[in-house]
Amino acid sequence: MTATHPDGSIQRLLVECKDWSKEVGKGTLDALVGVRDQAGFDAAMAVTTKGFTSDAVDVAVDENVAMVILREHKKGDGPFVMEIAVEVAIPDTTYESWDLAIETDSQRKGELVFELTSEDQLRHLDGTPAETLGEILAASGTPLPRR
Repeated sequence: MTATHPDGSIQRLLVECKDWSKEVGKGTLDALVGVRDQAGFDAAMAVTTKGFTSDAVDVAVDENVAMVILREHKKGDGPFVMEIAVEVAIPDTTYESWDLAIETDSQRKGELVFELTSEDQLRHLDGTPAETLGEILAASGTPLPRR
């Protein structure tokens, strides 16, 4: 993912998420640091619901890896994330403006999950059908990932 630094620069952020029944250990942080360094990410963050072992904390501190523990909200908590911005970039299009409408699943309160496939039908701003995402990517010479 990319993140905008307070100075306005855009940085590549590697995020490792673990929803385990135990604390995240040193091996996970070592692997995260290795991927960050090999792939050229600007920063790395480990997210868990249970916490980190002391050895994992040592690696995170030594290697400048952000550690986040997710837990239930409690009165008086803060500061809060006020905005999450998602940017969808389609290469080499001839469209000057377009809109993205996302329907949420009411069973997953507070969570927005969506996936675009090459078969998804795009629409003009007036609602009439346009090309599929696959047709736009193929026209721009972008290879489609295999599933």
